[in-house]
Amino acid sequence: MDAILLKNGTLIDGTGAPPSPGDVLVHGDRIAAVGMVEAPPDARVIDCRGLAVAPGFVDAHSHSDLQVLEGRREKVRQGVTAEVVGNCGFSPYPAPPDAAPLREFANGIFCGDDRWGWTSARDYLAAASAASMCSTACACSGQFRAPAACRCEISMRQPVRRASPICSSTAPVRSPK
Repeated sequence: MDAILLKNGTLIDGTGAPPSPGDVLVHGDRIAAVGMVEAPPDARVIDCRGLAVAPGFVDAHSHSDLQVLEGRREKVRQGVTAEVVGNCGFSPYPAPPDAAPLREFANGIFCGDDRWGWTSARDYLAAASAASMCSTACACSGQFRAPAACRCEISMRQPVRRASPICSSTAPVRSPK
């Protein structure tokens, strides 16, 4: 059974249209039908009477750069189906050859351990693609990442007086599940 019917909910479609009563039929990871839908024989039916059914939410300012690699479900349970990571000028890449000082510096915000640090966006996105993710991640390259990496390589106490501009970019990573 890969069909789920969300029955008798109040549909909020995200377009600004007024909420309306209805059903949503999901096959696998795709919405198959919206409106008044008959339940297929093999569908799991969930009565959503008194509940709102809405598209997934985007967490546009997440610090879950490492958590999206762990397949954690807390955010999905709250309705978040996409996260933008690499915020506040931080991203888990590029990491210097000795990433220990960088991890020490960044683990307060990343809640990480001593096993992260990718040398490039390509390496991070490959790890994200291979992970069993619960949602879609859009990764920004932190513009302060390279200067922070250089600062950590030199000394945690030595300030950076001049930083080269770094182009930030986003690259969507689609969950395999």
